Amino acid sequence: MTDTVNALTNWASRNGVSLENVDFQEGDYGVGLYARRQMRGPRDSALSIPKSLILSTAVVKAEQNVHLQGLLEALPAWRGEARRLIMIYLACLHMSLLENSWTAYLGLLQDVSLPTTWNEGQVETLQGTTLELPHAHKLARLWREFKDFTIALDEQLDNMAVSSSERPFGNALDFDSWRRLDALYRSRVLELPSHGNCLVPCIDMANHSRQRATAEFRETIHGVDLALYDGEAVLPGQEILISYGDHKSSYEMLFTYGFIEECELSKEEVYINLEALEDDPLKLPKESLAADRRALFYYEDHSPGISPSVQWDSVFAWLACINEEDGLKIVFDPDYNTLQLYWQDVVVDEIMLRDKLRDDPRADVFALRAVTLIGEQLSTYLLHLTAAEERLSDTQVLESYGSRHHHIISTLRGLDRTLLEAAAQDMRQQQAVLVETSAVRNYLGIGMHAM
Repeated sequence: MTDTVNALTNWASRNGVSLENVDFQEGDYGVGLYARRQMRGPRDSALSIPKSLILSTAVVKAEQNVHLQGLLEALPAWRGEARRLIMIYLACLHMSLLENSWTAYLGLLQDVSLPTTWNEGQVETLQGTTLELPHAHKLARLWREFKDFTIALDEQLDNMAVSSSERPFGNALDFDSWRRLDALYRSRVLELPSHGNCLVPCIDMANHSRQRATAEFRETIHGVDLALYDGEAVLPGQEILISYGDHKSSYEMLFTYGFIEECELSKEEVYINLEALEDDPLKLPKESLAADRRALFYYEDHSPGISPSVQWDSVFAWLACINEEDGLKIVFDPDYNTLQLYWQDVVVDEIMLRDKLRDDPRADVFALRAVTLIGEQLSTYLLHLTAAEERLSDTQVLESYGSRHHHIISTLRGLDRTLLEAAAQDMRQQQAVLVETSAVRNYLGIGMHAM
């Protein structure tokens, strides 16, 4: 890795990045940024990156490279999304269809081990966890994206009458390469006021810590600074750390950056995917109509010393718990070739439906159905988690992928169990409260005298 440090140092000096205040050094988490001298914020900036090196959507659109422009024309739907625009740029760099200062820098970046880049055996260890389904969906989206890109690339080169033997590919672009480029982008992207989502070289070498962060990136008129927090001091040889997100859950950290840093339960949140009941006559149209079938569970902010309670939110749960006898209609609209949702003969979307159900006199009845549905599917998730744990109970299997992967999966499974069991308990408690409300008792025909 020393060669990488030397190459990064040389790249920085050639491209106008001053390393007067910091060095690239190897550490426990790969290459990081270390102070060369004592510094104190806000007077001192550890590192300054010139604006000319920022890779933004504006840079991509302004690039006159014929291959890049041809791909932008062939993929018009991608022009409005920063990630996809920059992925086109990175792919062109990877294949040597485009060469500039970023070409060499891209070659110096270490591969990031995200779940989307794991091998088949590593992916198998996600079985039973709440990340199993999102991971499969993400890989499917990446595959469709990769196929769209390669089709556009072939068409663009065919239009230029470039034969396969003459195509100037420095590196072949296969699906593994596409996954790697996606991982590099997602783990390094910054959001800047004037540039939106973008990549900034050298600053992206800063490692993460919630508790020990000493600096943050700040946009300036000249570019981007890695600026020390006000009053923060660092000593020579000390690693300069930033926070990748104080409010990001462990799940998001793993999916985006490839590691789990356990945080307070109040910052954790977990999703499960819901299904309509098997005997629901509207099961298929409901699931076809739903843009998002997830249920989110999170801990409500609480005072010190008081146990946090689990809260839930799910647009689909409200849709799944009602039917035609309640006032729901799902009608095919031939003009738009789509399904249309009606509540009490008024056109609504899923968000509007949820809000109307919450305001309905029967709100407690609908809420009881929703929490019952969610509770049953939480139980199913926990059964799957337990079954997967039993299948993968041989620690040698996990350890065969290294101690880091073993730690990640063990931590993930522990978090899943803690959060899902707490959510299931809270659903039972909500059921017990809701079943005693007057709306539910009246709906069930239980007289008040029976209380």
